[in-house]
Amino acid sequence: MRVLGTAALERDGQPVAVPSARQRALLAVLASAGGEPVRDDALIDAVWGDRLPVSPAGALRTQLSRLRKLIGDDAALARAPRGHALRVERSGVDAWEFEDRVGRARGEEPAPRAELLSSALALWRGRAFAEVADRELVQPVAARLEGLRLRAAEDLAEAWLEAGRHGEAVASLEALTAEEPLRERAVALLMRGLYAAGRPSEALDRFQEHRRRLAAELGLTPSPASRLPSSTTTWRRGRRSTFAWPRRTWPTCRRCPCPSSSAGLASCLRWP
Repeated sequence: MRVLGTAALERDGQPVAVPSARQRALLAVLASAGGEPVRDDALIDAVWGDRLPVSPAGALRTQLSRLRKLIGDDAALARAPRGHALRVERSGVDAWEFEDRVGRARGEEPAPRAELLSSALALWRGRAFAEVADRELVQPVAARLEGLRLRAAEDLAEAWLEAGRHGEAVASLEALTAEEPLRERAVALLMRGLYAAGRPSEALDRFQEHRRRLAAELGLTPSPASRLPSSTTTWRRGRRSTFAWPRRTWPTCRRCPCPSSSAGLASCLRWP
């Protein structure tokens, strides 16, 4: 059952057509509950909204029966007190599997952590519970999953940086900051990746751009986590090491004549 995007079904690795928008909506709502029962009146409201059929309860039974046939397992869509619930393994629903893989990644070494996070993010095909994401019953779950997706993308980039895969980290963070330009952790990781990849002037430009955007859109200054380092320390090949720009390639500070050292320049650029 795939609900990280338009609701869909697969059986033995092959797609199963779900032509009815109402059946897709039912599948998404039931999956959003994480296996817990959903009351029939909540299902009716999520699927039909204000356009109720003549017999809402009968129409719901019909759609549930058709969805069971598509799933191919009567026990997977179980009757519960005053409602219905999905009764399948957690690996049988992509949203549940996504959360489990992200959870398993925590505490792993960089390489296996990156592999788990990459496989988790690959499950996404679009907005979670797309058909009903704005429904009151589903919206909090969709928002929580979206937040988890963004954090997982940052965690993946950080794991790649720790593993010395700077190019992949920078590419993924470029895409993430284009999608969420005010996300400070992503910006900080991108600057770190650019430094580690030997592109310090681009890291400085990113910081300046981030500071201007925060000031213009929110009236804020960068938090300490997204500011430039206060010394010549940066990250390379997953280990802490000393970074020094060649004297001839120092970027020029646009604010004042800085001392010609990385510590002096970083100190100037950290001013609010």
